[in-house]
Amino acid sequence: MEDRRSELIRDVFKFLVRDGFKVSDPNLNGLVSFDLIAVRERLKLIIKILHNIDTLRYSSAIEMMKLSRSTAAAPIIIGEKGGSGKLERGIVYYRHNVPIFSPESFYDYISGEKPYVCSGPGGIYVSIDGEKLKEQMEKLRFSIGYVASKVGTSRRSVSLYENGSGVGIDIFMKLQRLFDSDLKKGVDLMDLAATNKLPESEEHNDIFFSEFTSVMTSYGYEIQTLQKSPFDAIAFGREVLSFLIDVMAKESAPANRIAALNNLSSVLDNEAFLVSKKDDDKRNVAGCPVITLSELRRLAEPDLLLDLIQKRKSL
Repeated sequence: MEDRRSELIRDVFKFLVRDGFKVSDPNLNGLVSFDLIAVRERLKLIIKILHNIDTLRYSSAIEMMKLSRSTAAAPIIIGEKGGSGKLERGIVYYRHNVPIFSPESFYDYISGEKPYVCSGPGGIYVSIDGEKLKEQMEKLRFSIGYVASKVGTSRRSVSLYENGSGVGIDIFMKLQRLFDSDLKKGVDLMDLAATNKLPESEEHNDIFFSEFTSVMTSYGYEIQTLQKSPFDAIAFGREVLSFLIDVMAKESAPANRIAALNNLSSVLDNEAFLVSKKDDDKRNVAGCPVITLSELRRLAEPDLLLDLIQKRKSL
């Protein structure tokens, strides 16, 4: 179904461009674990597109989660079918903690219609607005015990609902009738991304990479390593700006990898640079700044790194 997947990628790309998103190149030649990165104002998405969501690999999901947390973006899968058949419009599914939308649900979301029905291991449930539930309970002077008895659940469950826990369809309908109020809460991808737990970076066996990591962490940056990406690491955490970094352990980086690195840094509005092992005169490759490990070590203060990158970009 590769042809169908390619068709879906093109359709989603065109839709996002028409809707005012800055979108990464959809043809990154298999260099990435995702298909598109799209940014429009607050909404920043890392998108993987599949015909059948059951083909999603755990390793790809982890890579998307790493990229998500280190770039303040939201990972999302767009797919058409799974083991139970065609994905339904208006329902959010999950694989490896990554939200999954059908193409129609995704288009609705971008148009402002957030889904509130989710499919999880326990079945179908509704995302509920816990704060609104608390407000209604206080307004009507309903105790937790009273609400629990009226909808046929436990006091603990009602407490969980107040904290935003998902609610089964039957209980949700009873709550709606009891309060005569709309208690559902649409799924917000950026809110979900903010709660994602950042996977720990793997230990890197390469001595050069370890030395680079040591220097960057001494300047106050966190380093997230990646496997299937046109960059080896992301430096982040010290400020809003992040750095996408390709570590040149060899003589040079492939042209397609540098082109992808430049493209993604432009879409994410982050800076990118190459770290070179060799202390030579090379300062810029295909528009991407080159900085040696020795130069990184000699920086008088961390803020000078951005100045150095900007100078090398203009060469």
